Amino acid sequence: MSKKSVMDKWHKRLDNLWKEYCLLRDEGCQIRKHYPASCGCNNEILQVHHVFSRVIKSLTFDVTNGVVLGQWCHSKLHFGAKDNRNGMKTLVDKIAIARDGQENFDRMTEQALGRANAFLDFKSIDWCEKQEKILTEMIENIDH
Repeated sequence: MSKKSVMDKWHKRLDNLWKEYCLLRDEGCQIRKHYPASCGCNNEILQVHHVFSRVIKSLTFDVTNGVVLGQWCHSKLHFGAKDNRNGMKTLVDKIAIARDGQENFDRMTEQALGRANAFLDFKSIDWCEKQEKILTEMIENIDH
């Protein structure tokens, strides 16, 4: 098996754990919860949105980089008219800041701006194993 296919499997596993944690933590569309007038979803189909793009590998599996949205809100954020996309992005940023703090948001912004630097750990099995352990423990210890 090639290194690429091994890493693809690891990343898929980590992505699933990341999504599972975010879905358990947020319990529904966060736009609906915090800004109901801006939400058009029915909360039936939930998706996890990366506050900062998954292109920024150092943030891909960071749970503070995930916000649960309904399918309608998520689609509006990515594919709506430019004003709607910007408005939804602002709401998502506000949700992330309220939940995890301005300092954490600034940390993610700094990492996003420095994305030109390769995040080599992303292709390390040791790093993936550590991330799996962290995410699994977080899921097991989530408070409801």
